[in-house]
Amino acid sequence: MFRCDDTIYDPLYVRSIRDLLPEKSDVFLYIDLFASMDLEKFERSYALMGERPIDPLLMLRTLFYGLTHGVVSGHKLAAACQFDARFRVLSGDQMPDRRTFDRFLDRHGEAISALFVDIVRLAQKLGLVSLGRVAIDGSHFKANSSKHKAMSYAYMEKSVALIEAELALLRASLKDENAREATLENSLIRGEMARRERRLEKIAAAKMALEEEARAKGLEQVDPKSQKSFADHDASPAKKGGKEFQYAHNMQIGVDENSQIIVAADRHPSANDSQALLPIVDQATENCGKAPAEALADSAYRAMENLTGLEDRGVVPTVAIGKGESEADTLIAEHITYDQARGKYRCPEGRTLKSHRMKNGQRIELARRHCQNCLRAEICPLFAKQGRSTCLPQEKSRAALARNAQRLRTPEGKASYKRRKAIVEPVFGNMKNKGMKILVRGKDKVLVRFKLFASAHNIEKIIRALNTKANALAMA
Repeated sequence: MFRCDDTIYDPLYVRSIRDLLPEKSDVFLYIDLFASMDLEKFERSYALMGERPIDPLLMLRTLFYGLTHGVVSGHKLAAACQFDARFRVLSGDQMPDRRTFDRFLDRHGEAISALFVDIVRLAQKLGLVSLGRVAIDGSHFKANSSKHKAMSYAYMEKSVALIEAELALLRASLKDENAREATLENSLIRGEMARRERRLEKIAAAKMALEEEARAKGLEQVDPKSQKSFADHDASPAKKGGKEFQYAHNMQIGVDENSQIIVAADRHPSANDSQALLPIVDQATENCGKAPAEALADSAYRAMENLTGLEDRGVVPTVAIGKGESEADTLIAEHITYDQARGKYRCPEGRTLKSHRMKNGQRIELARRHCQNCLRAEICPLFAKQGRSTCLPQEKSRAALARNAQRLRTPEGKASYKRRKAIVEPVFGNMKNKGMKILVRGKDKVLVRFKLFASAHNIEKIIRALNTKANALAMA
């Protein structure tokens, strides 16, 4: 059914192309690894009739070897399959071209996403995943779009009115078709009309996408300054540096501390990371069969629902509280305690504080009489705000915030949070240094391509572990 590996044997020659590779080449580790995988999901989509396709096994091991060795684009992969002995062996000497690689990725989107989970579970079986500490972070991958092919909502409305007026004038200027001398002029006018109609369709589609996003957020009106790319409606404007910005996709990962295996990978629809933490933890739990013991994240994930959500899932949150959040407000949340028996809030000295229920929490009044003749006045953060009021989240969130802040001040908490950068940030660096870029459009295709990148990173870690184990056995 498939075109198989032609490098295994050659009836015309004694030697094979495999003999050009050294015995310790990592190519053979990739061959053995993919031979042990279940690739039935890739094989199902092919029909028995027609020209024989290249075996998915050959395509996958060629793709992943290229991704882990910096040969990413379809053009470079096709050239390597012709002139590089390693890629000729991996591709079974079938020499697939660029279009073959592109069609393979477009055809097997769901299977590639499922393969990511299989690779995570394989790493877990090999002891490379411990789920002790998992660091979560996000990075912006540049979208296949330009900021010059975008428009703000306010300018969209002006452009729609202008183009409709131009179309009305062009329709009115069409002359009688029966006049022979007017035929050329009419064809030119119709060409201009078709060009404006195509542009009007693009603007209307981008305008509708902005309106749908606003409705999803519960907004009655669209922000006039909000922008949308015509090329990729799912890309979001992200800051590049200073006042510069680019259209990008916010890609999120959860990385296990043990061997830097990516246990969860997803695309977040917003450029803001605050709502991306819990979905990554849930995905890691589903992929590995159990929840991580501790989750490390920076201050972009410090939303209250993240802290309480992690605790509800049995995960210890270690989330930074700095950068943009007042340290004094956090200290106040820690020092005010809740008397559950009487339903009252109290200061560190045990004095009752007057509170008013709000939509998302409590409003606490810090009266001056509470701080008079108080022995803790010099060290208590409530003393600085006496005579004013402060807002506290709901009790469950306040307690989770206090526990997280206290944990970060302990030597163990500081040492644990310091591991965050060393766990997760080199993973994004590894991907981008190897030239892994988003060259497709649409959120579904972007997620499939990113899971392909994440799988390649995990395979690189697995191959390194297998190589180390083989060398240790050889020395023994």
